[in-house]
Amino acid sequence: MRQLATLNGLTSVACNGDCHGWNTHMSDGPKGARVASFFDFDDGGPGYLAYDLAVYLWNNLLGRQLEKPDEEVETKWGHFVNGYRSVAPIPSADFEAIMAFVAIRHFWLMGELASRVHRMGLGVFRGPWFRNNFELVKEWQSLSTPSV
Repeated sequence: MRQLATLNGLTSVACNGDCHGWNTHMSDGPKGARVASFFDFDDGGPGYLAYDLAVYLWNNLLGRQLEKPDEEVETKWGHFVNGYRSVAPIPSADFEAIMAFVAIRHFWLMGELASRVHRMGLGVFRGPWFRNNFELVKEWQSLSTPSV
């Protein structure tokens, strides 16, 4: 994560904090245009644009246990980024920081799960869970953000 110390000029925004697609409702808006409505703002607050965008990519990688994006993830990622860019630009510093935030998001999830041990038990942590997840994070943070 040393690369975060070298990042400058990241855009601060009001983050949903959990923008992975499952907290979005799509509906028909005026003149047939599709409208995305976000809900579930319990992770929301001030943060970095790169983090908010990274959560979507992280969810697609994690959901399929991928060490790097495959064609399906790259296609979805391209649609997501192009949709975002149709409304607002993504500065290059923010775009380049996305993979670092993918790794950070996964560390957050690991901590979130660990904080629930008293309620959920140790089942999720069986076997080499920490080692495997740490290796996944190392792989993700070594990648460049997939180009669009």
